[in-house]
Amino acid sequence: MTTPKPPRPKRTPEKVMFPNAIDILGMTYTIHTSTCIEKGEWWEGKVDYLKQEILLDNELSTEKAKSTLIHEIIHAILEEVGIKDENRDSLVQPLAQGLYMVLRNNPELVKCYLERK
Repeated sequence: MTTPKPPRPKRTPEKVMFPNAIDILGMTYTIHTSTCIEKGEWWEGKVDYLKQEILLDNELSTEKAKSTLIHEIIHAILEEVGIKDENRDSLVQPLAQGLYMVLRNNPELVKCYLERK
């Protein structure tokens, strides 16, 4: 008889301090974290276009939360410009990963864009 494994302890990742809201092409999207399980299916993040909300799972690591936010922002941009292809994740995921790595690995580039001149 095998002994059942104990449940995996929940991670308590360092919380990322995202802004409460961001402007995406002139539309204000709020950012929330919560347990992201819907109809038994877990997801890392999701955009609610009608409520203009970006939801992120509250158990994501810092790096994964940042990457997921960029992924959801790209979804919101595509929605706002009228691209509604249901299979767009094949485009969004590599763009999000690439953009995240460029921003993460090039802080001087980010600084350049933040300057208001």
